[in-house]
Amino acid sequence: MGKITVKHYVNEKLKPRIIGLDRYYPLYIQVTFNRKNYNFKSNISEKEGYLNEIGFILGELNTQIDSEIKLIERTIEYYEQGKFKILNSKSIKLLSRSLLDIWEDLIIELFFEESKKLPKYFDREYVKASHIVELNDFVFEMKGKDLISDYSKDLKVLYYGLYDGYLSQGTIYNYGIITGSVADLLYNIDRQNEINEGLGKFNENLYKVLKERIEGKF
Repeated sequence: MGKITVKHYVNEKLKPRIIGLDRYYPLYIQVTFNRKNYNFKSNISEKEGYLNEIGFILGELNTQIDSEIKLIERTIEYYEQGKFKILNSKSIKLLSRSLLDIWEDLIIELFFEESKKLPKYFDREYVKASHIVELNDFVFEMKGKDLISDYSKDLKVLYYGLYDGYLSQGTIYNYGIITGSVADLLYNIDRQNEINEGLGKFNENLYKVLKERIEGKF
């Protein structure tokens, strides 16, 4: 296997977020493999992916960074095994994403694609910026109405599957799906079986919908 080097850094070439006297920059990654460099924004969502230099040096996100490095290394190993053909910054970033993170994003994306005319009591920008748990609370508590029931089959499958997992602390967590990556779902047969089993019979279509929706992003 070729040598893989993954290095995180705060990208001070980009416009910072200024909070008080501190400047916060987006967290970026440089992957070096087979003497080629690939640069892209980190998938880490904590602190909205921004750190100041001191926070980076002190290792405020070291746990998340270590986890992301492992996902990236495993993604490139899949490439070396011939599981996918195109290796570039976009493919590494997408394939090394946490499956749970992209699952949440797919729900948010579909929700807004299909919400052409939202009820007046929706604060569209608030919901768009919300975490999926906040969206759960919003959808199920606003006037006591289950607003997802009128949406597409794919959105219902994704939404109720994730919501059931959060509420029951069940299959998603018991099978470690939260630690799996997009590449695991697409290219690792053993991991596919584990993930599919973990999603449970209640969500038998969930695996298929996740796979199709993710593949559509390439």
